Amino acid sequence: ELTSLASAFNVAGASTVIASHWEVDDAETTRFFETFYRQLRTGQSRAASLRAARRELAGRQPHPYYWAAFSLFGSPR
Repeated sequence: ELTSLASAFNVAGASTVIASHWEVDDAETTRFFETFYRQLRTGQSRAASLRAARRELAGRQPHPYYWAAFSLFGSPR
């Protein structure tokens, strides 16, 4: 039984999915993923890149609405 859309992507073969738990601000999400992918390019793991993107976004937008929505499903490496 699939419990989420992220699970469906994992079952379909995606090793990792980053999904939001609620509707998020488009501009801040863009900045979030720019940071996430910049961290990945430096060799950080997916989990470490997610943490770095959350921290950076929380520095600009301290309310959890902006940065706490994102979760990693699948392989953290």
